Amino acid sequence: MKTLRAEDGEQAINLTRLNKPDLLLLDIHLPVYDGWNVLTTLRKETNVPVIMVTALDQDVDKLMGLRLGADDYVIKPFNPSEVIARVEAVLRRTRPVAESTHSRPLRTPFLTIYPDEFYVEIHCTR
Repeated sequence: MKTLRAEDGEQAINLTRLNKPDLLLLDIHLPVYDGWNVLTTLRKETNVPVIMVTALDQDVDKLMGLRLGADDYVIKPFNPSEVIARVEAVLRRTRPVAESTHSRPLRTPFLTIYPDEFYVEIHCTR
């Protein structure tokens, strides 16, 4: 997994536009443009998943982040393992299902089930 780091909100927007990341970890306290502005700007352009990672722990801040389009909101200080688990969960929900995960048909002498097509063949012999 490749990571990028932005020093300010303007750079975060530009890096996101150029690199199209799989996910953003976004702080609110950034110079130039704060995290609220970054999130609002990016939501107009992309559906990249965003997890807010911030020291702002008031309910009003959490609600604002989620309503502006964040997928999750983590308060500092945090357990790094929890953040990794949250990143994995968001990526599971947002990444397309790989072709290799499609189910193979299930076959018996009298029946074939195609799970991906929601189709069943019944083999009748007389």
